[in-house]
Amino acid sequence: MSAIVAQHHEKIDGSGYSKGLTGNEIDKSARIISVAEAYDSMVSTYSYKRPVSKDMAVAELVQNSDSQFDRDVVEVFVKLI
Repeated sequence: MSAIVAQHHEKIDGSGYSKGLTGNEIDKSARIISVAEAYDSMVSTYSYKRPVSKDMAVAELVQNSDSQFDRDVVEVFVKLI
């Protein structure tokens, strides 16, 4: 569980934080949480932003596959929502 918490802001290309991990260095569960959290943040209403449509959120995830997100995780996530 601690790896998930520590790594869910890492990005596949190493641009995330806190350690700049890349690809499979990032725990698989953390890669899954990263995609789910990003999607939820995009489609949810917050006091500081309006939500985007589900289609727009999916397009953003797909566009950022292989840079921010694990492409395989995104593909499965999109099939499930």
